[in-house]
Amino acid sequence: MQLPGANVSANFGSLVVARRARLMQRSSTMLAELSIIPLGKGTSLSDELAEILKLIDASGLAYQLTPSGTCIEGDWDAVMRLARQCHDHARSVSPHVITTMTIEDEQGARDKLNANVTALEERLGRKLKRSSAAMARDGA
Repeated sequence: MQLPGANVSANFGSLVVARRARLMQRSSTMLAELSIIPLGKGTSLSDELAEILKLIDASGLAYQLTPSGTCIEGDWDAVMRLARQCHDHARSVSPHVITTMTIEDEQGARDKLNANVTALEERLGRKLKRSSAAMARDGA
């Protein structure tokens, strides 16, 4: 005699294993926007955030710093490992940390840091404005 739902449980387990195998085989990179806010440290966070940025820079992953976070591109495991390292570092210097992450994970995608902006510029038919500091640094 088979119990009701026994087959469903076995089928669900098979689906989870199959999905996990597909995820591990993907060759695309993902784009993650990471924002870390160590609380209880006053209004100036540049010292704490500079240390976190050193971790990001040392990771070897492509990244772009923004005024309110950092976009990081890489494979799932590398990005998640780095996000954890950054959060753990912030937590080591602050008793209360808020970490948020937004993930764009598109099958077969590459170079999303540049491709997303380029696609918008092509749609607009012009280059988008950037900060005056970035423009001066790049000779624009």
